Amino acid sequence: MKIPFKKIQIKFAELIDCVITLSALRMTDCFGSNWLANRYIRPTILRLFGFNLGQNCYLPPNITMQGSRHNFSIGEHSTMNVFCFLESYCPIHIGSYCNVGPNVSFINANHQLVSDFKNIRPTIPTDPIVVEDFAWICSGVTLLPGVRVGRGSVVAAGSVVTKDVPPHCLVGGVPAKLIRQLDSSKDPLESIQKIGNLNNKTLLQALPQEAASA
Repeated sequence: MKIPFKKIQIKFAELIDCVITLSALRMTDCFGSNWLANRYIRPTILRLFGFNLGQNCYLPPNITMQGSRHNFSIGEHSTMNVFCFLESYCPIHIGSYCNVGPNVSFINANHQLVSDFKNIRPTIPTDPIVVEDFAWICSGVTLLPGVRVGRGSVVAAGSVVTKDVPPHCLVGGVPAKLIRQLDSSKDPLESIQKIGNLNNKTLLQALPQEAASA
């Protein structure tokens, strides 16, 4: 059976894309895990390789990505932790001001349940995984294909998310189920800005009068 040359070209391009993606991540691991590397050095280098990373995002070493870096994006001021696994054959989007704990898996590939005559289960396309702004994905969570975690929601440690999570709620378990609603009366961004202003005010008060008025 002949394989079309165009199909070979596409597969080869996908292979090169995956190699570049994983190689870029492994190369930046040499900077170790520290605030300077995680906040500035690693994200800056990965952007040069085509990663879509928001400003002031925090990326530690030992993140594994299978698939294309072009299918992954993370918003500004979001934090990921060590040993996260991302299957980016289909899009994965993490919003702004999100927290992703260690050992979180984004599973975004699937196979047919019935194998063909060669006992092969062909890969089938899936819907994107989306984590909306201000969400917190705790340690050891697995997000399955096509799920959306709503704005400001929290997924408890060790949960398996099989369906969409509504905004402003706490879910947990295998599969993840609603535990309770969270307070959504206050805008999280407003609270963050207030904390930032308070820190600046405290810092100015601690400085000598000459420096504070400079």
